[in-house]
Amino acid sequence: MNKDLGELSRKLLKEKYNESLYCPAPEPHISGDKPVILYIGMNPAGGKDDADRDKKTNGLFLNYYEEFEDENGLSEMLINSKENSKGFAYKKYFYPILDFFTKASGRKIAWEWCNYPLDELYKRIECSGFKLSESDKKCLKHCHEKYIQEAKYQLIIRDLVYYHQTKDFNTLLKSVSDSEAQKTVKDLIDSYIDTIPNANQLKLIYVSSATSCNYVMTLPNKKIEDFGGFYYFYNGCVKIPIILAGRQLNGLGRIDNYSKIRLFSSVKSLLDSENCN
Repeated sequence: MNKDLGELSRKLLKEKYNESLYCPAPEPHISGDKPVILYIGMNPAGGKDDADRDKKTNGLFLNYYEEFEDENGLSEMLINSKENSKGFAYKKYFYPILDFFTKASGRKIAWEWCNYPLDELYKRIECSGFKLSESDKKCLKHCHEKYIQEAKYQLIIRDLVYYHQTKDFNTLLKSVSDSEAQKTVKDLIDSYIDTIPNANQLKLIYVSSATSCNYVMTLPNKKIEDFGGFYYFYNGCVKIPIILAGRQLNGLGRIDNYSKIRLFSSVKSLLDSENCN
């Protein structure tokens, strides 16, 4: 496995840009005891504050659970935006993703951070300079224990380029037809699969935006299917369904309700099929 997937991912950029916006790919913490849904975005939004946080924490992010906003939930600084930084949780982006896959699977979903040992989780967050209160630790411990025990799937979030920029990001990208870009995408997807303890745990790769879909569509060793994507033959043998969503579940340009219904049906069918195996 390539040891610096953040650096590898930035081969999709036309040339070197602002190093302060570079960030590492998340350090993988994937359990061997749950099926995996791999969610692929294009790049992490935000700016320098977010990149600095990721460099200090090796890409740890808490995503979002409703428990974070309970009376005894997390400190506001952890879950609210401040000076363009999203802290460690971002409801607007991650709640629609969590809700979609929870409903499609009919099961609870564990984010990747649930696989950290608690002491390491606390230490990694505090590497950012944030001091966890006892209430923060209690909330994280509750979610950690709940979703390790009750979740059926673990949802792993990855991107194609580890560079924190939102506006005009697509102008930085190499063409989809560029041979180095295509090789980079294959190396990234294969490397992400390599981090899963057993490739057969991977039940679905979901690709969110139109731009990321265009890149992933260049993968070799595939068979187009009518579920809105294709089967990717990893290492020539492990058959992995890849769903091409085309639009995000959230934010500007998000998917329309009718397309979302069709997408939901495809994802549910694939996961239902897996549950029957």
